[in-house]
Amino acid sequence: TPTEYGPYRVTYEASAGGRKASTTYQVIVKDQVKPTLSLNGNVPTNGKVGEVMNLPTATANDNNSSNMRIWIFITKPNGRMVTLATGVTSYTPDEKGEYKVSYYVEDEYANYTYYHYTVNVK
Repeated sequence: TPTEYGPYRVTYEASAGGRKASTTYQVIVKDQVKPTLSLNGNVPTNGKVGEVMNLPTATANDNNSSNMRIWIFITKPNGRMVTLATGVTSYTPDEKGEYKVSYYVEDEYANYTYYHYTVNVK
């Protein structure tokens, strides 16, 4: 029984009447546990055009991966998406309307978690 994630070689052997045969398979045991994502700080609900919105930072934890990037995406009222650079947690809206802020993290086995909230900009 595997005790860790990763590849394992399994060999089947059979013999009968003095003849032997074997075949080997590779089995990959993958992590299926999603990382957790926590926001640190106040989540803005309102903003003003031209004024900086300070977004909360985020922390991700996982049972297997330790070096995960947290992505922050801003979907503007016109549908265009902006990806913030690593470490950037502020954004200046340039039009009125509803902005969708999304945080996304993925571990090395492609398990992911996301968190969304909206900000109404006047």
